[in-house]
Amino acid sequence: MPPSDQPESLLFTRLPTELRLAMYKAALDLETNEAFNLFRTCQSINNEAQEVIYERTANFTSQADFFAWVERSSSKNLAYVKSLRLTLTDVDLAPLMDPRAFREPSRRVAVSTLCQNELQQLQNSFGPLPNLSSLTVTPPRRQQPAFSGAVFRPFLASLPLLCPRLKNLELADSEEVIKSIPALSTLTNVTLSRPMPKPSLEAIDERRKSSGRVAAVDLSVLVGMIHEGRRAASAPAHSMTAARYA
Repeated sequence: MPPSDQPESLLFTRLPTELRLAMYKAALDLETNEAFNLFRTCQSINNEAQEVIYERTANFTSQADFFAWVERSSSKNLAYVKSLRLTLTDVDLAPLMDPRAFREPSRRVAVSTLCQNELQQLQNSFGPLPNLSSLTVTPPRRQQPAFSGAVFRPFLASLPLLCPRLKNLELADSEEVIKSIPALSTLTNVTLSRPMPKPSLEAIDERRKSSGRVAAVDLSVLVGMIHEGRRAASAPAHSMTAARYA
């Protein structure tokens, strides 16, 4: 939010600092354009409010939004960040379908390379958050095995080193993921915000029976089509023609 060219507001800056900070927090709670105009009043207010703005929990629905936010924020403001929520999206595999890659081998890229680039960008974006103490991470709803093994788990394992002040980590995943990453044991508190339920034995058994019934039906239909085709092939040509126009 760029401020106006006015250096400072003579009336507003006469208020006590505590009152000004309280007004900044109240404006952020309103979350309206009119309230946000307060931060555009002058350069002095905009600069003073940065700490209040960045201390609030930041929410991102994709790592692409998170990357862009880190890139446009100063290191001073990122140092104010203490709490963050991040919902991850799967790796973009669109480069694999680039038609130019079929004509130019130099443009071809492997899935492992895309995953490695995504992991590197995640780690680079968390590095400038030295005071992050609370983090909530939600993986993709249907994450591919490549994402889980090459991006998600290595990223979680690197968090204690990337964010030395991180104490609270909340994961929307299964308990097995936490147990499979020993590095997370160094954090003070690791919790599951939305544990992924395991299918019951009854559900698994019913799923197997259902898939068996479908397979049996498909097989019987296929056998019937084969027999029908054989009968049609062995029938005289005039009989087939007559049947076709009957």
